[in-house]
Amino acid sequence: MWPFHAQSGEVDTRKETLILSSNPVFSRHRRIFQSILKQEAERDEHLVNLGINFKRYRKLTKQDVAELPYKLQERSIQSKIPSLFKAVPEITTSAVAQSRSKIRSSLYINVFERFNQETSKSDLNLFKGYRLAEHDGSEVDAMFYAGNDENYSRSKSGDHHYFKHTNCTYDVLNHTFMDCLFQPGSKKNEDATFLELALKHKGEKIIFTCDRGYEALYTFYMLNKNKIIFVIRVKDQKSAISMLKHYPKPDTEKYDIPYNVILTTQSSDA
Repeated sequence: MWPFHAQSGEVDTRKETLILSSNPVFSRHRRIFQSILKQEAERDEHLVNLGINFKRYRKLTKQDVAELPYKLQERSIQSKIPSLFKAVPEITTSAVAQSRSKIRSSLYINVFERFNQETSKSDLNLFKGYRLAEHDGSEVDAMFYAGNDENYSRSKSGDHHYFKHTNCTYDVLNHTFMDCLFQPGSKKNEDATFLELALKHKGEKIIFTCDRGYEALYTFYMLNKNKIIFVIRVKDQKSAISMLKHYPKPDTEKYDIPYNVILTTQSSDA
């Protein structure tokens, strides 16, 4: 993954390419990635309309469109088109957007999962027999194009702009991403996506860890119900919105107390 500058969201690709291209591990991983992407782009099952999309001659091939998300660095597709499609200068933003809509997200999911499988070690580093999985979310700038309004929302910094919310699960001992979900900026829901990703690994020997902000009684209930081990930080008991303020606790710096909480549903006759 390219490092993003905190302020602009842009990447200094020239400097990073020079550094990484000389790294044999990076070179090997890049070859693996490019091979997997090419193979997945050739599979018709990733087309929205099987037997119709990309069957006639097109200035933009399936391979061109499949590679696009990995090459874009600017906030505007239009500003990047001239450098990406030098051989076809008449390509328009509209044509690119239409072509992208013909490819299912399953293509990129397969690329992600296959790349992880190809580059993962067979002898995983474990903590007392368990994988340690850190889950967190972050905002990634999204490009503006017609019909992209669901990505426009208020960000954590307080301003409104176009962005995707990424929800990633990372294996901290093996330095690999285990899973990832993207949400439109206006529809982000970190609690729901964490549960979705954690439940996918039900039955596996994994300890999930999350930072403050993921604490919720329903989340705890669902994880316990499915026998998923987790460690989630909660806001300090002195915080006005801390869940700990509702429960009795000793006046000591450290304590380990089990709490029994009954969850109920409420309904009213309208």
